[in-house]
Amino acid sequence: MTVKKGMVGALVAIGAAMLFLVSAAGAMMGGYDVTDTAAVGSAAPDGGIDEVLASSPAPVSDNLLEGYVLDNATGGGIAGALVLVINIPENMSREQAQKYVDKIIERLRIAREKIEDRRQKLEKTEDCARQKLEQARERLENADEKLCEKKERLQDAIENAKDRPGGAGRQEMKRIEKAQIKITDQEKRLERAQEKLDGAQAKMEERIGKLNEKMGFDIDAVREKLGAHGIFIVRTDESGHFETKATDGKTVIVAFAPGYKQDRLGVKLPLDGEKAVTLRLDAKPQREVYRIRFVWGYLDEKNPEGEFAAWNGSVTVSEGAVRLVRTVQFERGGKFINGGDDKVFRQNEKDTIAWRSSTTGARDGVVVVIVVPAGSEDAMITLAAGEWSRSVSLERLEDQKVKIPVGDAGHEILVACELLGQPAM
Repeated sequence: MTVKKGMVGALVAIGAAMLFLVSAAGAMMGGYDVTDTAAVGSAAPDGGIDEVLASSPAPVSDNLLEGYVLDNATGGGIAGALVLVINIPENMSREQAQKYVDKIIERLRIAREKIEDRRQKLEKTEDCARQKLEQARERLENADEKLCEKKERLQDAIENAKDRPGGAGRQEMKRIEKAQIKITDQEKRLERAQEKLDGAQAKMEERIGKLNEKMGFDIDAVREKLGAHGIFIVRTDESGHFETKATDGKTVIVAFAPGYKQDRLGVKLPLDGEKAVTLRLDAKPQREVYRIRFVWGYLDEKNPEGEFAAWNGSVTVSEGAVRLVRTVQFERGGKFINGGDDKVFRQNEKDTIAWRSSTTGARDGVVVVIVVPAGSEDAMITLAAGEWSRSVSLERLEDQKVKIPVGDAGHEILVACELLGQPAM
């Protein structure tokens, strides 16, 4: 009876997981089918950008704009800076252009918040569905263990019955044969329950894939809408360089970076005799900005015979804020056990970034920017990946690049820290 209850509970959990995923996803996406591309285009959260764009005619000529975002004090490039390139309609005055740019920045902020809100809801939906399926899998495993224990006891009973004399032994064997039939039936039920669980897992992965694709459509729809009106968004690479489409005519370029004041530059495209533009950002008062490169696995080269390792972890600062610049060789697809299904989780607290990651024969990692109050001698950073964890002061870590052996499988961890900029005195 205990085994049967375990299987029933597992099947109920499987159904609950699928029902939760479908209902939560439907509510989150407004109830329309994620395969409906027409709905996708119309449902992209634009934050009211249509209202602003309605006043600007669609430009017709595109070219390539190249530039740099630099720290004004040090002259070094700022990694991960957000660059917004905005074509200004010819009929706008300077004051009107300023208001136009301000409105676009505000609407894009609202749109980003809406998209991030949907992404967060999707992640919660995925995590809850996975948790329910995992609970179902645990119940099946428990039922299987109890069934194995029952088979062992039955085997002992068979041995004891053989030693009993005459009719008593035969009667005992009949009871044992009936018990064996029940166990065989329970084993078949367990197999069917396992098949249903695997099917539910596959359906969940398919559904989540479609929802992730839907999120991509939302972002692409916003970008396409902006590009049609001469507005382009790009991030700088690690040297502070950027390259993007741009539209001929009056253009305002706006650069944003954590720990820095916003900078704007007005130009007319195409540029006369210049190949690139440069924006110089002043660090915000009382702030220091660090860039941390944190990599784990087989650092120097791929190891075809490498061992699986889970590197779920986080970067946490005791003061200030941390922001992801980019990931290093994260794989979104595949199975976690095969080194895939890597993911940076939605950042809910400004002082922490967390992820799940696994490797087999390669490496994974993150590059982050940390902004702390200037002169924070006590500011600490905690780095965690798998079973490895260290806490150290940012001041001590500054300008350091260290490799640390981890375990017996040849894995290593790389930590490199660079002070990007300090406020001008």
